[in-house]
Amino acid sequence: MTREEHLNWAKTRAFEYLDRNEPDNALASILSDLGKHPELGEMPIDGPAAVDAYVMGNLREWIERLV
Repeated sequence: MTREEHLNWAKTRAFEYLDRNEPDNALASILSDLGKHPELGEMPIDGPAAVDAYVMGNLREWIERLV
């Protein structure tokens, strides 16, 4: 699976959790799934920004901006 395919798959899984109103699982899912691809595992994730997005209810937007 290419980097882009894997990223889209990870985002889709996280969005499914968000659609079920499970933001805890969405955040855990996206962070876990990113680490499962060699090119994404090294992706610099701004932890505080992820937590802020989670707390402020903007997790979907934060995930959408991941590239």
